[in-house]
Amino acid sequence: MDKCIIRYVNENKTELKRQKHYQTQAAELLIETDNSDFIHNSAQNKYDKAALKIAELEANINKEDLIDRVKEWMNSFQTKYQNDLQHEGNVQHKKLQEKARKKDIREHYYTSLRKFCKSRRTSRYQLRREQRWLNKTEKFFPDWKLKKLKNMPNNKGYIWRGIYYYGYRPATKGPIHLFEQKGKKLFIHEITKQFHKVYVKVDKNSKKQLVETRPRKNLLKNNNNLSCFIKTH
Repeated sequence: MDKCIIRYVNENKTELKRQKHYQTQAAELLIETDNSDFIHNSAQNKYDKAALKIAELEANINKEDLIDRVKEWMNSFQTKYQNDLQHEGNVQHKKLQEKARKKDIREHYYTSLRKFCKSRRTSRYQLRREQRWLNKTEKFFPDWKLKKLKNMPNNKGYIWRGIYYYGYRPATKGPIHLFEQKGKKLFIHEITKQFHKVYVKVDKNSKKQLVETRPRKNLLKNNNNLSCFIKTH
């Protein structure tokens, strides 16, 4: 307790000395008569504040009820210390939270970037592979079918080894008709905006029969590889 009293008294004496110095400076400015009104008013305010502070500090170091004032000062100091400690803890907690948040953002970013790069490499590999397959396969496209395509409208053609070939001439009204030969059977694909119908002819003399009706889907969303690519010659 004695150490606390000595510290309390010394701090108040140090502040008292400082305030007396401020008061002396203000008094010197008030004595000068050639100062402007602004300087005179500022000096008066400074003098009055210093006088009030001096009176308060002299009362603090008065021996009467000194111990009570020291206890009050210690309590306020302890409260301030606890508040500062709690504030520092909150600041550190917020810093750790922000650091963890930024770490999660970085990890999510790099994870997404790696997935994107891998997906892009895979897509490029598949594209190059299917492009090679397409270039190699269409070299064997029959010449007689190619000659017929030159006289066909653009909404008619052939399906050959999974590749769609359309005619050279402008399209006529009506659905798309594509012919696909599988062995002795001829499959006729009739494609509209809503449906993809498949007919089959067992031989040249037989009538076509409907064997399948499929609703059309968005090709851009569901078929994004060259296997589903529609080739136009």
